[in-house]
Amino acid sequence: YLDFELSPPISSGESMYISMLGRIVDAFRRMRCTAGRRLPVLLFLDEAETTLHPLWQRGLVYEMIRFCERLTEDMDVQIVFASHSPLLLSDIPDGNVIFLGGEDMVRQRTFATNIYELYRRSFIPDNAQMGKFAEKKVDDIIDKIEKKKTLDDLDRNLVDLTGDELIRNYLKRRIRVGMSNAAN
Repeated sequence: YLDFELSPPISSGESMYISMLGRIVDAFRRMRCTAGRRLPVLLFLDEAETTLHPLWQRGLVYEMIRFCERLTEDMDVQIVFASHSPLLLSDIPDGNVIFLGGEDMVRQRTFATNIYELYRRSFIPDNAQMGKFAEKKVDDIIDKIEKKKTLDDLDRNLVDLTGDELIRNYLKRRIRVGMSNAAN
């Protein structure tokens, strides 16, 4: 066991990735020592993308396949990924994907599918388009406008901070219409 520090220190994702690769190399080496024949190997990676930057997640399937091909000429390796990440899912053919969830889970094409579409269909509940806190604030502002209540500075600032241009313009239009109706 080696204990050392890198300077500058590496991220938790880099550390996890290096550790995972080291454990795989060690496992393959041990299997090779105990067998005198071609080995069938099942490599199970449970949420291997955890702590990895999204760009690294996007390349994980590709890199793991290349890594295993280089290390295992004398082994027949099958890699199983357990993941919540659409960044991995878009590299896996749908015939090799099992969606775990309710009965309403619909099989969908995954290989080379737009990552954003996979994410939206698989992980976003009820077509949510923003975080719950922001959604509540937008709903509160709409409720105030509909009830002809005065918007305070915080409400107006939140409208200006709204990142979705369609929602921001909708809110501003509703505020203008509300103000013009109040003036009449």
